[in-house]
Amino acid sequence: MLSLVPTWLVVVACAAATGAATSVRPVYGAVTAVAIAVLLVGLARPTAIAYALVALAPITPGLRRGLVVPNLRISEILIAGSAALVITTAGRTAHGRWRALDGFAALYVALTLGLGLITATLYGHSLSTDNINKLLGPVQFFLLYRTVRLALPQPEQRSRALSVLLLSSAPVALITVLQQFNIGPTRGWIIALTASVTAPGSGASGIIRATGPFAHYHSLAGYLVVIILLAVALLFTPDQTVLRRRLLVPLTAAAGIALVCTATLVTLAAGMVGVLILAIRARQPFKLLLLLGGVSLAGLTGIGPNLSRRVSGQLEGKLPTYTLKATQSWLPPNVAFRVQVWRDQYLPVVNQHLLLGYGPGVPASVTWDSTESLYITLLMRGGVPLLLAFIGLVIAIWMAARAAERSPESQDRALGMTLTTVVIVMTFMHLIHPYFTDAGFPHALWILLALLPSRVRSRGRAGAQLLVPATRDEIRA
Repeated sequence: MLSLVPTWLVVVACAAATGAATSVRPVYGAVTAVAIAVLLVGLARPTAIAYALVALAPITPGLRRGLVVPNLRISEILIAGSAALVITTAGRTAHGRWRALDGFAALYVALTLGLGLITATLYGHSLSTDNINKLLGPVQFFLLYRTVRLALPQPEQRSRALSVLLLSSAPVALITVLQQFNIGPTRGWIIALTASVTAPGSGASGIIRATGPFAHYHSLAGYLVVIILLAVALLFTPDQTVLRRRLLVPLTAAAGIALVCTATLVTLAAGMVGVLILAIRARQPFKLLLLLGGVSLAGLTGIGPNLSRRVSGQLEGKLPTYTLKATQSWLPPNVAFRVQVWRDQYLPVVNQHLLLGYGPGVPASVTWDSTESLYITLLMRGGVPLLLAFIGLVIAIWMAARAAERSPESQDRALGMTLTTVVIVMTFMHLIHPYFTDAGFPHALWILLALLPSRVRSRGRAGAQLLVPATRDEIRA
């Protein structure tokens, strides 16, 4: 495309745009210059843009709105800009054809947006900026998915993208540990960059729950679960070429320690269960013991007391965040509190709006803004139709992941195993937090979905197991 335009005209247009933006405000000139550079690189090398998107999209959605462009997050700018470059220039290609997963994803996105607009019209809801962002959230995830899928169709490109995704988790883990132990100005920087109200301040004491570069510890924890399961699946795949073990082991350990720093018990349990599932299917319990033992020793040595306070607070009902009407309950306080919120505030609204949902907002009768569950969130936003669309999407993910497990490509088999495990653990994780509509977790998940192979040459029934590598003769056949 650039070859069709004279070079001098491109230079003049870029200089004029940068100068005009600088005359308004110097920072706008800098942003414009960066945007132009990215645009030119993207037109010349769309794969480079896709790799940058894989690296940055999952770790930047926690940064506050307006940090670079008013009312927008950096991740939203990256996704929208990359999609505009890749999707509009990709054309019709074999890897661009839609499959069942694409159809169910599009249905989920369309119902979220369509039902939200319908309920806003029917019930007279005001479409605030926050509500609009909730309606458009799935749109950005779908654009992320299609962009990566179109730009990186080849096996070696998908393998490189997986390595980029894992390597980009290293600074997240480092920032999390620095925040946890209050090293340097890390805590102050995180609050300034994320506008978080849950991130620990420099003088925080008691139970410390690290948020990393995210606004909430749940966002960080959800992202880390995906990273850990992917890394472990690759560790249990002897012939994979994504990353060498000497890199995978420290990356897995760092992500595990960072997950412990969040003190988020549901994701800690999900991570351990997921690793256990992978180890059982891989038939490598000894490696599992070494992995869990190393992470436990490194993590609990410095973070053990903090996690112990968190667990005891749950079991003894000493957490001040939750106020229950009935103090006696066999459930942990945070779960009992959620049940109370669902029963008293959200379920009455859901029962009245089962067909279309209430919309992206919350009624005046609800005093606790968070639904604390993905399933309640879906019923609130789009009723039973949206919940059924999500279930269909999960089934499509499961089927595509199971097919990938039979691929002759080692990274595809590891990716398939990762996603089937994620589907299992996220089913329970979503009971007490809407990770699928949050930040971090969905960004990493949609990237993994985009990296699934378009077509899988089955290796037969025996190839369904993760650790049964295809022989050279099988691959030639």
